[in-house]
Amino acid sequence: MYRFLPVLLLLLSGRALAEDLLIESEPFIARSDAVALHSQVSDALPEGSTATVRLVRRFHQGQGWRYLVVIEGASSQAEADTLAALGAGLEVHQSEGSVQPAPEAEAQHVAAPDTVGAAADGEPVAVTEPQPSAPSGERMLAAEGVLRAAVRAHGGREGAGVLVAEAESIRFSYTRTVPEATEPLVVNNHFLRKGGALRLEVEITSGAAVNSTTILTTDQVGWVTVEGEHTERDSDRTLEILERFSPEAVLAVPLGFPDDVETAGVWRELETVDRRGEGEEDLWILQGLEGSSLQEAAFGVQQRLLRQVTWSSSQGDITFSYDDYQLVEKDLLVPFHTRIERDGEMIEEITVLTFEVDPVIADDQFAAPE
Repeated sequence: MYRFLPVLLLLLSGRALAEDLLIESEPFIARSDAVALHSQVSDALPEGSTATVRLVRRFHQGQGWRYLVVIEGASSQAEADTLAALGAGLEVHQSEGSVQPAPEAEAQHVAAPDTVGAAADGEPVAVTEPQPSAPSGERMLAAEGVLRAAVRAHGGREGAGVLVAEAESIRFSYTRTVPEATEPLVVNNHFLRKGGALRLEVEITSGAAVNSTTILTTDQVGWVTVEGEHTERDSDRTLEILERFSPEAVLAVPLGFPDDVETAGVWRELETVDRRGEGEEDLWILQGLEGSSLQEAAFGVQQRLLRQVTWSSSQGDITFSYDDYQLVEKDLLVPFHTRIERDGEMIEEITVLTFEVDPVIADDQFAAPE
């Protein structure tokens, strides 16, 4: 399993610049709790305030996915203290490097190839270089410039990831293909979210697994249905499982990229080492320092989109390759095809079928089975 690096936040000092001020809530297990606080704070912002309120999804080592409310843009320490008083659990911090350009950083989104099918009991189960050189006579674009352009191409910090996190409802379907010894496991996953309610339909088209439907109802009760048998499940465990199928998990790297570049130290260690031809578009190749968890990232020279990223892990070098970027909504440009390799061998392939933000979804989709 690949983990996010924890975010490093320094407590506010008296000498901090106003632009360094960051207000964060405590982490919430349930997205609905974070949404409620987000609405409360947004409604209570003083008239004329320059602050912005965001809903953030972050991985906490040893705890799993959590939701936070983040307030940025306070004009002074006094305003920051006032904003922090708007909701319980809000605290003022100083964000290291928050006033620096895009490549200044301290956290990382890495999605693991995770649950794709269902076991017999109905609970979804886990599945899990050439030496660079600069072309003769060509000037390398500095990593800072490549990253700034890529952040803009991915919609900026208020772009894709924020749009998905703050959406009232999501419809997300995709096919996962996992190589197996006899025949590949091919699964269509249909994920729905409306407020704090979730629904997942797992449809097996090839391989040894069974279809299932998992629901977290509006009142946070978990249910799993397999072959007509309904079983009530622990709500926290159901939430944890279902979130693995969300777009924020499946597309964590491209959706979280703009925010990660602003807050993740591994990105500031990158250096442009090559310009390489790849298909229809040349790529800028950026490499990390020796021993860094982020080994290499590749960005399109023309479109500036993230095309490939390689992370080191205890399981080997994991490479995510992205193509077929499509505009789902304004500022929501996402890859509809992802290939995941471990040490050069494909371990999973993901093809997005449907991605809708704020669609109309009937409440009965999240009702407990009869």
